[in-house]
Amino acid sequence: MARLRKFSAFLMVPLLAATALAGAREITLDRALELFYRNNIDIIIHRYELDKATAEAVGARLLPNPSLSFDYTDIQFGRGGVFIGDNTQWTARLDQLIEIGGKRGLRKGLAASNLEASRLGHQEVIRNLLVGFYSLFNDLVLDDLNVGFVREEVGNLDKVLAVSDRRYAAGFLTLIEHEKLRLSRVELENELARLENQSANDLELFQVLLGSSEPLMPFEPPLRPDFVDYDAETLLRAANQNRYDLLALAKQVDAARSAVRLAKAGAIPDLTVGVEYDSLGPGHDPAFGVGVGLDLPVFNRNQKDILISKSQLGQLQAQVEKTRRQIDADVRQGLNNYRSAFKVFDSYRTRERELNDLLEKSRQAFAMGGITVLDLMDTERTYRDFMLKYHQALVQCRLDQELLKVYTGGIP
Repeated sequence: MARLRKFSAFLMVPLLAATALAGAREITLDRALELFYRNNIDIIIHRYELDKATAEAVGARLLPNPSLSFDYTDIQFGRGGVFIGDNTQWTARLDQLIEIGGKRGLRKGLAASNLEASRLGHQEVIRNLLVGFYSLFNDLVLDDLNVGFVREEVGNLDKVLAVSDRRYAAGFLTLIEHEKLRLSRVELENELARLENQSANDLELFQVLLGSSEPLMPFEPPLRPDFVDYDAETLLRAANQNRYDLLALAKQVDAARSAVRLAKAGAIPDLTVGVEYDSLGPGHDPAFGVGVGLDLPVFNRNQKDILISKSQLGQLQAQVEKTRRQIDADVRQGLNNYRSAFKVFDSYRTRERELNDLLEKSRQAFAMGGITVLDLMDTERTYRDFMLKYHQALVQCRLDQELLKVYTGGIP
C-alpha cells in the first residue's frame, strides 16, 4: 500500500503540470508587453518616484508664505489685581520674505531637471526589467517547443512499439530486446513529465511578472531562422543616443549644475519686508510702520552647500563616463553573445534534415529487421538530444537578438 501511494504521488506531478499547461490562455508578445507595462509590481513601485519628483517641481514654484504676528504689552500686576497700564501697546505685523539672486527661478530649473531625470530613470528601470521579461518569455517558448516535440515523439515511439509487438509475436525479436524498447518509452514519458513541470513553473513566474490572475502561455508563430548580423559601431551610436541610463545622467548633470548655481545664489541675503500697525497708550492712538530685514553674510556665505554641490556635480560627471564604458561593454558583449548563438544554431540547422532522414531510415530498417533494437534506441536518443539542443539554440539566438535591442536602449 505504501508503494502504491508513493507511485500515485509520482504520477500526480506530470498530471498537475499537464493540467496547468492545458488551463493556460495563449497570449501574444505584444499583449504580454502591454500587461507587463501596466501590471508589473516593480514598475508600479518605481512609478511613485515620478510622483515624488512631480511634487518637488510643484513645491519649487511656490512662494514663501507671509508671516502674521500680534503683540500686546503693558498688562500690569498690582495689589488691586490685573489691570491695563497707561503705556499699553497693541501691535499687528505682516512680514514677507523676498528671495534675491534668482533663487526661485534656479530652484524651478533644478526641480524640472530632476523631474525629467526621474522620467528617464523610470524608462531605464523598465529597460532593465525587459531583460528578465524577454528571458522568461523565450523560456516558455522553448518549453512549448520541447513539450510538443516530446509528445510527438511519444506517439512516434508507440508506432515503433506496435511494430516491435508484431515482430516479438512472430518470434523475430527476443524478450529482452522487446522489453528494452518498452522501457525506452518510460524514459521518454519521464522526459515529457520533466518538461511539462518546467513549463508549469515558468508559467507561474510569468503570471507574477505580468500581474495576471490567470496562467498565460506565450503564443508565437513558428520561429523562422531569419537572423541577420549587426554592425558594432552602428549599435554603439544608437546606444549612446537612446540608452535611458545615459540620458537620465545627462539630466542629473544639468540638475547638479543648477544646484551649484542655487548654492552660490544662497550666499546672497534675502530681504524680509514688513508692515506694522500699532495702537499706543490708553487712548489707543493708531500708528503705522514699515520695516526691512537683511541677513549680513559676514561669517556664513553658504560655503558648505557650494562645496557639496560642486562635489556632486563632479561625481555625476564621472558616473557619465563610467556609464558610457558600461554601455560599450553591454553592446559588444551582447553582439558577441548573439553571434556565438547564431553559430551554434547554424551548426544544428545544417544537420537537422540529415538527422531526420537518419531517424526515418532507422525506423524503416527496424520494421524490416535490418537493424537491432539497440541500434534503433541509440538513434532515437541521438535524435531527441539533437532536437532539444536545436530548439535551445534557436530560441537562444532569438533571445540574444532581442536583448541586443534592449542593450541599445530599445523599448517597444
